[in-house]
Amino acid sequence: MPKAEATKSNYEEKAGEATKYDKLLKEATIGYFKAKIWGEEQIPGTWGEVNDRGVKKARKGNMALSFKQNGIQRCRIDTAIKMAMNRSWFEGQGVASVEGLSIDEVPELQLTEEGKDAGSEGNLQPLEGLGRRGGIEVVFGELKSELDGMQGRMKKIDGAKTMTDKLKDEMIALELEIQEVECQLSICPYWTFRIIDLGECRMNKPNCAD
Repeated sequence: MPKAEATKSNYEEKAGEATKYDKLLKEATIGYFKAKIWGEEQIPGTWGEVNDRGVKKARKGNMALSFKQNGIQRCRIDTAIKMAMNRSWFEGQGVASVEGLSIDEVPELQLTEEGKDAGSEGNLQPLEGLGRRGGIEVVFGELKSELDGMQGRMKKIDGAKTMTDKLKDEMIALELEIQEVECQLSICPYWTFRIIDLGECRMNKPNCAD
């Protein structure tokens, strides 16, 4: 009997710790923004400083496969990447939640000069997201390869000696497909971030970077 009571107490204690963490995290959350996590103009974050699980080729591929099967679910509270920042590192107003929003409806994270300096000094440290970033890398590369192939085919059609009706129809279809892939490429590098007040993190220690 004493042993059973100890186990029950342990369950409740652990549940209480999780609840306390969730409360601290909620109170320290400033808002949600989007930022590029791959490619040109990606956020200058130090990935893996806090969560340093390696992202090997197989893991990237598995994440990319998950994206293909389920879509890139970047606008959900449980998939948003947490990152602790000082309020002086960014400007603008985030949204209180990303549930039900599209990535276009989430404001982009705009770094101040102080924030850019913090990034160059390695102080912007996402608390998670290495796997998601690896999956985006794979998907972005595949889309870029697909676009290159379409554009190459378009050049061949443009250079044809005789423009047949069949080639004209193919060109029209290719133009639409190219527009679609270009749109996907422009959105692909973005992910949502849950910005945590770094000052609150350090004071209350809700599993944030020191």
